[in-house]
Amino acid sequence: MNIKLIKVLLCLFLISALVSCKQNIVATLEPIGILDSNRNSAEMPIDTLVNEESSSTTSSSPSHPYSTPTEESLREIKLSLIDNESAGKISPITKIPLSKYYGRITKIAFSSDSKILAAITEDGILIIIRLNWTSGSSLVDDFIIDTYSIGESRLRDIAFSPDNHLVAIAGPSSRLTLFSGVTGEILASYQSDYYPLSVVFTEDGSKLALGSSEGVIELWSIYLPYPILEIANEPWKLGVCDLAVSPDGSLLAAGFCDYNMLTWDIHQNYVEYKRVVGTDHWECFSHCPGPTHDITFHPDGDALISGTDRNFNLPLIDIDSGRLVHAYDTNRVESWVDPDSGEERIVGIESGSVNALAFNSDGSILAISTSYELQVLDTSSGKISFLKLYEAGDYDVELSLSPNGYLLATSHDKNVIQLWGVQTESNIIDAATSSPLVDVTPVIDRFLHVANYEEALSAFESPDTQYLNKIIEPNQTYIMETHEPLLWGSEWCAKTPELLNQNLFSITTWLHANGNWIDPFLYVSQFHGGDESTNPKFCRGIYVLIDSWPVGMTCLEIHRSISETINDGWSDHEAGKTNLRYCVDAK
Repeated sequence: MNIKLIKVLLCLFLISALVSCKQNIVATLEPIGILDSNRNSAEMPIDTLVNEESSSTTSSSPSHPYSTPTEESLREIKLSLIDNESAGKISPITKIPLSKYYGRITKIAFSSDSKILAAITEDGILIIIRLNWTSGSSLVDDFIIDTYSIGESRLRDIAFSPDNHLVAIAGPSSRLTLFSGVTGEILASYQSDYYPLSVVFTEDGSKLALGSSEGVIELWSIYLPYPILEIANEPWKLGVCDLAVSPDGSLLAAGFCDYNMLTWDIHQNYVEYKRVVGTDHWECFSHCPGPTHDITFHPDGDALISGTDRNFNLPLIDIDSGRLVHAYDTNRVESWVDPDSGEERIVGIESGSVNALAFNSDGSILAISTSYELQVLDTSSGKISFLKLYEAGDYDVELSLSPNGYLLATSHDKNVIQLWGVQTESNIIDAATSSPLVDVTPVIDRFLHVANYEEALSAFESPDTQYLNKIIEPNQTYIMETHEPLLWGSEWCAKTPELLNQNLFSITTWLHANGNWIDPFLYVSQFHGGDESTNPKFCRGIYVLIDSWPVGMTCLEIHRSISETINDGWSDHEAGKTNLRYCVDAK
């Protein structure tokens, strides 16, 4: 056979094989996996890119994982309003699994008409979920999901305009991005001089307030490429963690990294109105969003509440008078029977940091998401009407309550958005097809008790307190003959206050006991860790006072992550993670 003919046939065979291979690969890709680097992916839905690519290589497009189901599979869910009378009947409605390739969801939010649920992730993905309401109270589970790539870094906050035509996103980096809520197109991208953490629309939708890690709030007009006003106040040095606008549109509120809040009169050109003191401290202990995760107005507009990394006594504070209206406690008390002694004991259960909260329209219920739990409280009594415990690994739960009052949405680390609601009696999901709630009765086989804030602060200030970190070195075991209280935690020091603030912005610290996360009760702001004249050290710390120990071995761990190389004035610290382990063997 002619050699040239053989080469031609061989080339045709290889080309055919490559085309077939490409078809198979494209047909199995997740939507996020096939962005075309030659196109502006920030302006195109990821799913559009996938479908265009696949249609050019195969005669039939691959099945979209979130495509609208056939008419036979549609399920109409009839719902009742979630209020203080019905909250005890909350049940899972449906789960919306998202791609495993997405980063962790950082925020979720409903549009004001409850027809869109939006989510943003730490790796720059915007997710738009369009809900199908057949009537005011009936939902059909044929959700349409679009995903958009905005950048490669963390998206911090998301807000809908009052008319739902616009979606604003704080991030990535120092950008403020404006989307069309109808088409998903990028309408504008503004460059801020600061690092944005929070964003909110004003009542008429023509302006945006952007809160930054530097403590400055910028006011932007959606029609101008530059901010029209900057709000900066000396006592608030660092971190506008969250923003909110009052229901009547008259006040702008900001939650800061020192747990306090401040309001401005929007109708009086943003003149400072009232400071709302959430704590007696006036310094930031760490950078946002660590301390204050969420602030929200009471539906009456006369009081503010904040959710923070302190998981006790959420304060609802009257804005004009500064009076504490109510303190909602997310920690619980449960009884259990000691299997050895048969004695009944009362144990305090800590719910973890409060990540998000929301009132319903009449303020009769308060929905709260914590690191470990979803709680719905009756605001008149403060009692828990509904409780969902999350399994190990489901942390950083976000929450949003639909403005029409029928749906509660949560998201967690496993990239699943869960919808909750109160179904009508004739429409309850069969138990075999629904996700059963976890039994709320705690299984406690080891009794480790962490003291409250006042006790921990008293111990910190006492010269007689023993520090576990000073009794033993990391990776050693302390044998405890008598069960004395010990203070334990993590400190970071630098040569100057300026270096300390810079260092802490790049450091994240977690405390664990026997593999379970502990919410520190005591945050100590700047203190001197050395001789002030010869060797000054400026330090900040997080601590827990453990005043009751279980018999046997308890191991405590400090997990510290440094995002970039930092210098404390004495030496460099490379980016990376370190774990320090301290064990106590109580006899």
